Amino acid sequence: MQKNYSIRLALAFSILFLLIFQGFASAENNSSIRDAYEKYLKSYNEFKNAVNANLSEETIVKLSEKYKEDLENYKKISGNAPAEPADEQNAGAADDSQAARRAADASSSAAAATPLEKAIIELHSGDASKLDSVIATLEKISETSKNPGEAGRAKYELANAYVIKNNYGGAEKLFNAVISDAKNPMRENAKKAVETLNYLKKRGDYASAAANARLEAINKKAYYQNLSWKNPFTKIFAKFSEVKSSVKYRKIMADLKEYDGDGQKGFISTAKTFVTDLFKKRLRIDAADEKENKLIAGEVIWKKRQRIAALVDNNDGIYKIANVRWGFTGDGGKDEDETLPKWRTVTLNTNFVKEAYFVIKPFAPEWIAGHSFFMFEFDEAHPVVTEYGEKSYGFIMSMEARQKLGESYSFTGSFGVVYLLLSKEDYLQICSINGSRLVPYKLRLDDAQKKGLLVKSIEESLEERGMERYDLFENNCTNILFVMLNSVLPRENQFREWIIKKVLYNKLLAIPKAAPKFLKKHNLIAETMPTIYPDKNRAADNAGKPFTGADLEAAIKNGAEVKTIAASVKSKLLNAVNSGALDKNAFKNLFYDEETDMIIALNVPGALPEEGDKSAFSINETEFVKKLNSINSTEELKSYTENIFNAYIAAADKRMQVYPDISGYLKSDLQSIENRIK
Repeated sequence: MQKNYSIRLALAFSILFLLIFQGFASAENNSSIRDAYEKYLKSYNEFKNAVNANLSEETIVKLSEKYKEDLENYKKISGNAPAEPADEQNAGAADDSQAARRAADASSSAAAATPLEKAIIELHSGDASKLDSVIATLEKISETSKNPGEAGRAKYELANAYVIKNNYGGAEKLFNAVISDAKNPMRENAKKAVETLNYLKKRGDYASAAANARLEAINKKAYYQNLSWKNPFTKIFAKFSEVKSSVKYRKIMADLKEYDGDGQKGFISTAKTFVTDLFKKRLRIDAADEKENKLIAGEVIWKKRQRIAALVDNNDGIYKIANVRWGFTGDGGKDEDETLPKWRTVTLNTNFVKEAYFVIKPFAPEWIAGHSFFMFEFDEAHPVVTEYGEKSYGFIMSMEARQKLGESYSFTGSFGVVYLLLSKEDYLQICSINGSRLVPYKLRLDDAQKKGLLVKSIEESLEERGMERYDLFENNCTNILFVMLNSVLPRENQFREWIIKKVLYNKLLAIPKAAPKFLKKHNLIAETMPTIYPDKNRAADNAGKPFTGADLEAAIKNGAEVKTIAASVKSKLLNAVNSGALDKNAFKNLFYDEETDMIIALNVPGALPEEGDKSAFSINETEFVKKLNSINSTEELKSYTENIFNAYIAAADKRMQVYPDISGYLKSDLQSIENRIK
């Protein structure tokens, strides 16, 4: 019977896999369709969580019948025919857990991340306080995981963590191990990462030499000043020694300045820097010189609004990606560099991309200057979703010159590159802050080409860039879009990148002003969309502001649903504790992940998560573990359950009164607990 049950369960997953990715046709009554879809998705998630939690066969069958009923209702309203089922033999051989993950849609992105996923997100968040715990987690996974893909990814990310920790020897050893493993999917990224590592090591050598030369010059100066003229020859020789050491320091600093940034150190440019510094600073050595101290220390502070995206997971075109920019807190004034960006981990389903746009943002001098990027639009039932349940139907990939704090873009500057991933609302907000307009061109591509272009854009954003440089005419924001388009176009309709192969590049592809002409010539403009002008109402962020009008009504309704679910979960927990089915150790496992030392449930994200504002709520890990260890009776455990749920419900109720709406995140979190209660 167990074998037949496994086959039936695997068959159900296989059928669901086909149904999810078959696509859903739109109907006239979008609201009804969407409600039906959300209802079906909810019941499916309950079924999936029951399977993952190994609940009883009776419960799983009951939940299976419920989601199938909701699915049939959805198909009836939307007018879709059911997908053809997979054959039973193949379905029986499928892995249940894999099928469940592949079937998960973007709307269920708020589910708890695995330890590896958490470590990846935290590593790339820029939060140095979490680095040691991240390293411990990655070391454990890379050494103990029986999944080769998971262990290989952990090893690569551990090497990245070592680089941040300045453990270059440990990082080099791990990167080389990844490179030598032909089956490791991070192999090519590791090769590029070694480029950066070698640069950092050599730069460190220059910085160390500069620090030693400066100390020597300061000591020589002090020695000279402490000598009297009673012995003039000693004094004169000491002066010569001081001058020599000061010149040596200026020469090494010139080497460091020229190498810093792009890893290049030409003789002419180094000599120019050396002579310029001698002329400006002469032989003065200032130990308090802020710029020189930063160079020697190797301190690099990147602009807050640029961050490299990181892949968390990818299953059959459903991407989970960290470091996607999701707008800015406050109004930012008129300086985009002074804004505080909101970074999110998003889930998006590339199978449901609806449209692709080539967008141009002109800036002076417009005859040659401007910025270009791709924007993708998703259908109504499959938005891009953040870990907090926020949704967007527009997704942007924008390649930019990566800049340090205090730097400004210039045509002659030397910059690295960063492929930013952003929500549409984010870009509209930043354009409203800096007063830019956008000119979108809808691309004439079939569905497969749209998906292919989106996947290519994402993959390019996630690729390690090594020491790649931004080049005004051969590697800029515009020409790379044509290169990506070539990847989905038939050979006869591709853009000509090289006038003479590998000798003379077609620099016209790099000029934003010329882009529409090329697109039109290749018959790729389906429609020139209306220009999007800056709107002062978009410049201010609504995060933390009270809901009003219809939004307030929806918030009240969603808040009531959250409180009802929370009360139900609390009641089930209390019953389980009271019956003896749940002791304090089992209770601990419901809320606490020992490997990462994190509370994995009952978190209420703040309206401004980046600032850790007062509307956020979480259970303190140390206090939680300490309290459970001290509990010695059923009544004490029940009392503690009451206390934490009352605090959670109060915090959730307060948080639900302000934008943005996180009810989806809270509901999913609570249902995850409920499904795991034995």
